[in-house]
Amino acid sequence: MRISKIIILVFIFLYFINNLFARDFILGDISNRDISITASFTGANIIIYGYINPKIYNYNNIYITVVGPKTNLKLRKKSKTFGFWVLERKYININNLPSYYAIASNTNSNNFSGSTFKINEIGWANINLDFSQYNSIKEKQYYLNILKDLYLDKKLYVSKLSKINVIRETLFRSEIELPATASVGNYEVNMFLISKEGNELISVWSDSINVTKQGISAELFDFSKNHSFLYGIFAAIGAILIGFFASEIFRRI
Repeated sequence: MRISKIIILVFIFLYFINNLFARDFILGDISNRDISITASFTGANIIIYGYINPKIYNYNNIYITVVGPKTNLKLRKKSKTFGFWVLERKYININNLPSYYAIASNTNSNNFSGSTFKINEIGWANINLDFSQYNSIKEKQYYLNILKDLYLDKKLYVSKLSKINVIRETLFRSEIELPATASVGNYEVNMFLISKEGNELISVWSDSINVTKQGISAELFDFSKNHSFLYGIFAAIGAILIGFFASEIFRRI
């Protein structure tokens, strides 16, 4: 009786282990998990690669998102006054905003509708921002589009649809640019395997990248954060001195 119980437990254990490994339909890795920003930093390329079960590749799509550390932002509208475009005094607070957002996929479809994309924040329109002071969906979309244009201009939003290269329906690779203006902090890297209909999440893989500052730029950054008042004074004095010496040089020339 005791032996039969042990055999049953072994079979149950093997059953769950088999199901656990069966869920690993997608696995990945990152070329560099630690990126250092120095005074000469001009940006970096993040190479993300992985493996997909070839038996299910034809029925699903791969999505990769890279999300920077969250930040808060104040956004103002522009209005035309006496023929000039000026910023309005009224502003809105936007919280929980990713400082960087990139998306890549093996498909060129930009249809990110559905609960699967919304829950996992796949696609710019599905980023979960805190617009608590506004209830209008139309107004939220208006500000989201403005943010998108700002991020595109600063290369803080990267869209690389159809840029995941898949080899023999098994191995895949994608390269995403991190700009020189990237914020320091933890960047979340997520891979999603989603059915082509977009209604079923098959598998998820996650990792992270740590972006730090080094050298004199790191020291200046820390000083500006911890002693913002003194940093502002020194910056103003430095600007005045540089302007004075520059004017003296040009006057003597």
